[in-house]
Amino acid sequence: MEHLLQFLAPILLVAFVIFRRVRKSMGFQPFKPNLIKFRIAIFSIISFIFLYFSAQHPLSYVYDLAGILLGGILVAYAMKNIMFEFRENALFYRTHLWIELFIIFLFLSRLVYRMITVSGTEPVSYDTDPATLLIFFLLAVYYIGFNMFVLRKGKERLQDNEAYSENK
Repeated sequence: MEHLLQFLAPILLVAFVIFRRVRKSMGFQPFKPNLIKFRIAIFSIISFIFLYFSAQHPLSYVYDLAGILLGGILVAYAMKNIMFEFRENALFYRTHLWIELFIIFLFLSRLVYRMITVSGTEPVSYDTDPATLLIFFLLAVYYIGFNMFVLRKGKERLQDNEAYSENK
């Protein structure tokens, strides 16, 4: 029984974290500038670390660049499909449902693949695994770019709402 709990506990914890992440990223999210700035900073720092380690295997820059370009395309599409909404005197935002589903699919599929790979064989280093680099940079560029856009547009919406409220 104890062996079973040692096996199930991490799986249940990961499942709970994934469930919360999926639930949180679907639908409207509250506009919280400090949290958005924090996300931008974290993804930027981790991206620079990965770029630094890519220097050890210069061919990995090709995958980094591919992920950056694909992430940029995704950001451009998300920027065209963003929606803002005021609810209960607070600003909320969301992007297109298919973008949200695609991001979740990428994250979960890569997570499952890495868990299978690590559990069955010798783990592959992140800096030499092309798919991991490509997906990471796609997600990082998406989150950095989209969050920067949300931050800028959200502040504009708040200012417009304040100006509108004052003119009433």
